[in-house]
Amino acid sequence: MSEMAHHSEQLPWREKTKKNIEYLKTENGKISVKDAEKKINEDTGLVAISHISNVFGVENPVEEIIEIAHKNEALVVLDCAQSAPHMNLDVKELNADFITFSGHKMLGPSGIGILYGKIELLEEMRPYQVGGGMVKSVEKESVR
Repeated sequence: MSEMAHHSEQLPWREKTKKNIEYLKTENGKISVKDAEKKINEDTGLVAISHISNVFGVENPVEEIIEIAHKNEALVVLDCAQSAPHMNLDVKELNADFITFSGHKMLGPSGIGILYGKIELLEEMRPYQVGGGMVKSVEKESVR
């Protein structure tokens, strides 16, 4: 995570994880690639960064940071709340494992959000909440 991370990006990770959080430094208003090279290593499990800063409006060097993370087998969550409404995003080109953004930044209702994930990762995850439309059938002994 970077020093410039918005509270909505920082607080969930700080609340949910009991592991050490490393903050990537900024250089000239952007996340420092040099600092990312120093701090992201084989012990890193997840890198969460902003595509564009909500404070400075700068585009971070996310492609380079994602490459560093993937070389170290870390997953990447890319916050695109500021970029999704204003740029064409090619999720395959960005190559982040997960991309998030909020609906209200695109004039949608408050409280909704979007989580894009690589299909192979999504298939490994269990939904935190289940309901209608998520299953084919519910029998006494099985759910399909």
